[in-house]
This record gives sequence, C-alpha cells and structure tokens, in this order.
Amino acid sequence: MRACRLKVLLSILMLLSILLLSPTSTLDSENSAATSEGRDSGQTVVQTVVNIGPSDRQAELRIPGDIGANETLPLVVALHGFSEYPGYIYDYFRGVDSVDDNRHLLLTPYGTENPDGKYFWNGTSACCDFYNQNIDDVGYLSSLISTAIADYGADQDRVMLIGHSNGGFMSHRMACDAGDILHTIVNFAGATYEDFSDCSNTGTPNIINVHGTNDGTIDYNGGQILGETYASSPDGAAYWANRSGCDETSTQMGTMDLVDGDGSNETTQLQHLDCALGNRVTHWKLDGIDHSPALTDGSLINAAFEWAFHQPVEIEGCTDLNATNYNENATIDDESCEYPPPPVAGCMDSNATNYAENATVDDGSCVYPPPPVPGCMNATATNYDENATVDDDSCEYPPPSVPGCMDSNATNYDDNATVSDDSCEYPPPPVAGCMDSNATNYNQSATVDNGSCQFPPPLVPGCMNATASNYDENATSDDGSCVSPPPAPENPGDSEGEEDELSIDDGDSENSSGTESEPQKSGFADNISSVNIVLGIVVILLLSVLVLLQLGNRSSSKRYDRKR
Repeated sequence: MRACRLKVLLSILMLLSILLLSPTSTLDSENSAATSEGRDSGQTVVQTVVNIGPSDRQAELRIPGDIGANETLPLVVALHGFSEYPGYIYDYFRGVDSVDDNRHLLLTPYGTENPDGKYFWNGTSACCDFYNQNIDDVGYLSSLISTAIADYGADQDRVMLIGHSNGGFMSHRMACDAGDILHTIVNFAGATYEDFSDCSNTGTPNIINVHGTNDGTIDYNGGQILGETYASSPDGAAYWANRSGCDETSTQMGTMDLVDGDGSNETTQLQHLDCALGNRVTHWKLDGIDHSPALTDGSLINAAFEWAFHQPVEIEGCTDLNATNYNENATIDDESCEYPPPPVAGCMDSNATNYAENATVDDGSCVYPPPPVPGCMNATATNYDENATVDDDSCEYPPPSVPGCMDSNATNYDDNATVSDDSCEYPPPPVAGCMDSNATNYNQSATVDNGSCQFPPPLVPGCMNATASNYDENATSDDGSCVSPPPAPENPGDSEGEEDELSIDDGDSENSSGTESEPQKSGFADNISSVNIVLGIVVILLLSVLVLLQLGNRSSSKRYDRKR
C-alpha cells in the first residue's frame, strides 16, 4: 500500500509541475464562430467553426472564412499537453491567428480526462496514460482527420500535427502508427520511444523535434517517467533520420529567434539532409530554454508552417531520368549520375556456339551446333565412329593381345597368338646323305635322303680258306665246304708215331668236320710240292691240338658229374 501511495504521490507531483509550467488561458470553445482581424488589411474575416467527431468527444475545427468552394488547404492539428485546462493550446501556439495568416484549417481536439481531472493523450509508454485507461487516441485523431478531409476541404497531402509536452509524445505516436496520413509533425518539449523498435513503420512524415536544453519536466537528454524511458531530442531526430535514409549526422542550417522575440537567436536548426525517402528530419535546439517558454506571436507555428509547406525541400542526388541511379526525390543534382555502358551487340543465347557473355543487345547472330550424332567416340574401339558427337557407351574393344610365335613354319608356332613376341624357333637346315643303315655309305647325320646309298654285292657262298683244296677266291661267304689237302709224307723214323697221331687226328677230324676223307690216291706225294707238304703238316698239327683239347674237356665234364 505504501508503495502504491508513493507512486500516486509522485504522479501528482509530476502532473502539478506540468500544470504549473503550462499556460492556463483558454478560449471559449462553446462559440460556434469567431472573428479574427486581418493583420495586413485591418479587415475582419469571419472564420467558420464546426464541431466534428463522436458526440461524446467532439473537437473544434476552424476554417478560413474566405476558403473557395473547391479549394483545399493544409490541416493543422494542435495537441495540448498533460493539463487540467487543455484549452490553453489556443493562445499558446496562436493557432487561431495562424488560420488566417498561414491559411489553413485548425483542429483542436481534447484528450481524455483521468481520475485526477487531468486531460491526457495516450502517447508513448512514457506519457501519459498513468491510469492505464488505454484510450485509442490514434484511431480518434485519424477519424477526425478523415472527416476534415472528406467534408471540409482539408488537403490530405498537407496534414501537420503540432503538440506540446504530452501532445508532442502523441504526435510521435501518430507518426509511428499512422505515418502514412501525415505530412509533418512538430514535437515541442515531447519525445519518442527510447527503444525505437517500438515505433511501427507506417510512413515517414517530416519530423521537427523542438526542445529547450533547460527543460526540467521532459529532459532534453532523455529520461524516464515512472520507470518508462523516452529518447533525447537529438536521438529522436536521429532515429527518424536513420529510418528515412538521411545523413547520419545533422548539418547546421542556421539560427532563429522563437522565444520572447528579443532578437536573440536561441534556436539552432540541425537538419539531417539527403533523406532517401524524400522526407525531411530536423532538430531545433533551444539553448537555455525551459519546458514552456513564451512563443511570441505564434513564432513556432509560423516557422514550422513555413519549413513544412513553403521551404523547398533540398535533396541532393541524380535528377537525370536516363541515369541508373536516378533519384526521384532529389531536388538538386549533385552530379552523381551514373549511366549504363554503351550497348554491346552479339549473341545472347548461352546455347549458341558463338554466345557472347559480354553482349547486352542480341543481334540475331546466334549459331547453333548440328544435332547430336550418337556413337562410339573412342578411337581405340573396334566400332569407333569418327562422325559421332555424343558418346552413347556403345564402344566395343578387341580381346587382350596374346603374345607368341605367329610363323607357321616355326617349330613353336602358336595359332592362338595375336601379337608376335619374336620367340619363333626353326629346325636346323636339311643334311643330305644316305639314310639307309644297310648301305655301305650310311650317314647317321643325314636328314634328307639324297639317293646316294651304296650296297655290297650279293653273297657268294664257297670256301674262303685259301689253304683248302677247294678254295674259291670269288666266295664272299664261307659255307664250310673247304677240303684240306692230304698230309705230306713223313720220315721213316717217325712213321710209327705219326701213324698213331694220324689215326687219332682222323677220328677227331671226322667228328669235327662231319665228312670222310676220300682214299688217298696212289702217287699223290708225287703230285704235290714241298710247300704244300709243309702246310699240310702244320694243319695236321693244329688239328691234333684241337682233338687233345676236346678230349680234355670231356674228361673234366665226367668228373664233375660224379661229384654231383
């Protein structure tokens, strides 16, 4: 409870400070018409005054008495501050005089009364719906503006809001939530959101932030009200400049005297130039001025009206329609225009064989390749097609090579070989000669028979022993037919012994030869020579030896048989 009471007390103190610093003069709003004396001619011009809006919350609309039937004029909406006497706004801004001086319609709506009897606008979160009444003031003011435009000749393209304190907060709220129906807002001693992301982006009207550096109610450098923050005056202008694409830093455009009319130019105009979106954003800094200074003879509304509707907008940029960087919002050409390069003619079809990637104008010169010819494009394949332009994977390749001897005359000829590996072997050269082993001239090295074989004459059987009596000198094969000559006559002293030997030899001779000797003819010794006798004796002796050897062999054989 104590915390609640303290909060209420702080709210009351804040409201009292605003009330004490706000002018308290009012204009009787019940009059349906008012008169205003012309400043130049001295004539009295009657203004038309009507009440518009819902029956429970009507607002006064003043119209110049001399407005033409089809004439449209700017609409100025004046928003009071947080106050018990909202009518002070009439005299504070000198809006009634401005209707005739600047020729515009003037709409002076009132906010909503809170439980403390104070009239407020539901502006930003910082000011000033302290009792959370959640009044839809954006919808209310938008409706009034629409009525003035539709029924009373207000120009929809020249709607300006000018608000003091809480009215300044409300002007920023309208710029955020209904920016597309506004031309200009003039925020005097108010502020926008500290967190500018809370500001909806519905449009970019002209922004005039006006603030005194010695304001003790709404701090020039930003601050908070009951824990809700608000932006400083320079930052508020910078936020809008950033959203509008203006210069980040402001430029001093001059000074002027808005307060007291003492000739002291306390106000410095700091404008963010070259806004890309075509609007303007400025900050008017009032050096040493508090929350509610005396604005002599409508100085603020006059200066704002002049700046918004009569001062030419100076936006530097390229003004040449033919340039690539043409800025439709630019009013001053800054010689920044950029132009496209001259056209480059050529084929612009990337499918053509003569496609020119640098061409900017197609000159109809495109050349296209012939239709594709499918086939085998591998030159090593057996079915290689030299006319093919697209390989269709149909290539066929020969089997792998088989090395070997490919000469059929070679001894190691390989009929499966496909590549000769120089391994062929050949037979030695033929050797001519006699190849018949029965021939006398047989040649075992001969490989080719040349018909040169020679054979021995046919066998001629006969006795080939030259000592035989029947010796045949033409015989070539001994047939065992030889006949030995009779023995030669012996000496008388040896006749007995020789007879014994002859008898023995005769028996053996008969057995060995198998033939009987013919009876010796008488007179044989007389017919043979001494040489033949000697030879005969030698033959007889040899035969004797043979007989003895034969007898010895038989005797040995019998002894062996007995032993067995």
